[in-house]
Amino acid sequence: MDETKLSKRLQDPTDLTPEEWAEAVHGWGYRLLDRPHAHSPGYRILLVALRDTPTHEHYDPEWVELCLLKPENLLESIRLSRATQTMTHRRVCPGDILLEDRVRKEVHFFTYGARLDVVHLEELTVCAFLSTAPILPLFEEWSTFANQLESESAAQLAEIRARWGIDETGYVQRLAKTPENEIYIAALRSIITTYRRSPVLKESFQEFYISIREELRWQLENNGVPEQGPLLEELLGPSS
Repeated sequence: MDETKLSKRLQDPTDLTPEEWAEAVHGWGYRLLDRPHAHSPGYRILLVALRDTPTHEHYDPEWVELCLLKPENLLESIRLSRATQTMTHRRVCPGDILLEDRVRKEVHFFTYGARLDVVHLEELTVCAFLSTAPILPLFEEWSTFANQLESESAAQLAEIRARWGIDETGYVQRLAKTPENEIYIAALRSIITTYRRSPVLKESFQEFYISIREELRWQLENNGVPEQGPLLEELLGPSS
């Protein structure tokens, strides 16, 4: 199945047969699909294959660590493996997705929120992350567009969460009712606003500033979003 067809089929993961799931990750430890455009910092789909034994033909993740939003208005950090039972909570909290293999080699991603489907097959388990916002693959070199975007976004989200204080329920309720692409676009606006206020930042990270402005422009033009909209702190903060 080619990538375009697979990406379309994954919009309703319940429609895939076990054979199609196995084919989707054949030859992969993890797979990124559905890049919104050629210069996007991320992808809308991340597939992770957890196998009983490593193939030694590619990176073989054994664990997936992430944070879920629970219906009880709580955050739950979890560690998925082949032994993980069927899950009922499928909303992924904005933040890190960490893969780890048997020799503790890590692969990192960042999400602005996603849906998670865990599919158990006879010889492997597939964790399928689907998002309307780019899932960012992170690299050792910090200066990549995705890494810089993750760093700025994570710092903003941490500051907003701190403003909620002990009211975790309020914070989680706000996250739960906010679509991930709205969080992403608001984060882009907030970062651009910060850089506009700081000539030093614009000069020191000029390429990043240009890239993030182009990314916001693409998002506005292709998602029917008005140019003026909330910043991240206005969208997710306790006073909003």
